[in-house]
Amino acid sequence: MSYALRNSVVLFVLLLIVLLVGGYIWAIHQPAKIEEQEERIAELDEKIARIPDLITEYNLLNEELEDQRRRWEGRTKDIPRTDITGETYNYFNRSIDRSGGFVRLDMVYGGKTEEDRYGYNTYNLRGEAPFHVFYNFLWYLENGRRLYRIHSMNLRGVETRDEETEMPRLMVTFDMQLRGYFTSVEELFTSTGQRPVRPNALRYNPFQPLILSNIPPNIHGLIEAERSELRAVLPDKAILVDHEGEIRTIRVGDEVYLGNVTNIVPEESRVEFTLNKGGIIERFNLRIRYNGNNTTR
Repeated sequence: MSYALRNSVVLFVLLLIVLLVGGYIWAIHQPAKIEEQEERIAELDEKIARIPDLITEYNLLNEELEDQRRRWEGRTKDIPRTDITGETYNYFNRSIDRSGGFVRLDMVYGGKTEEDRYGYNTYNLRGEAPFHVFYNFLWYLENGRRLYRIHSMNLRGVETRDEETEMPRLMVTFDMQLRGYFTSVEELFTSTGQRPVRPNALRYNPFQPLILSNIPPNIHGLIEAERSELRAVLPDKAILVDHEGEIRTIRVGDEVYLGNVTNIVPEESRVEFTLNKGGIIERFNLRIRYNGNNTTR
């Protein structure tokens, strides 16, 4: 092969390589890079377009953070490591003493529930009090140092007469389920926020009737069904604790304050009374309180 022909072949091969590489770069590599850069530009344009929304979202999150910080720094509840039943009962008694009147209270422990870092004991409270005293008692439970939450509550207004003065007297009977919380988070054991010191003024009693019933005083010491607690129901009789704390036995037909015992239903753990409240006839059911739960209608 001559020298000129060999050089021509070499030049042709080099030219072919340059054309192939150039064609690959122009037809395949470069368009892919351009497409990649265009996608990147589109992503940047999208992020730029979202900047006002991100700023708004940041401001909202910052406001929420500040609100949560204020709540944390101003918290007013102490949540102990454990909730001891005896201490809770004493706490309730102190709240009653601050309520400014008589509150008859029966507390039944309903068990413990534990979650990951907190838990609560369930208490079932039953009793009676004048409405303004009961309102104060609830206020101190809600605004006191310890964290309690009322899970359910049934209230009933009961009109009676004072045995000595024969003046009408309005009582509120209550049956509530309450939860006392505890936690393993040490920061929640104590709080630094200021607490209100006295209940808000209350000018209205929702249980005050427009017209008081003309009912006689309970001078014979009869059982007041609406203020009693049913303890046992047998086929022919029932046993209850009256408002004075005495154990009483009743049968169908027995006289009670303002009425009579009209039915005893053992399979439903229920006793039915028919009451005459100044000409207004009312049927009242008393049921056994299982685990602190008592339902009356």
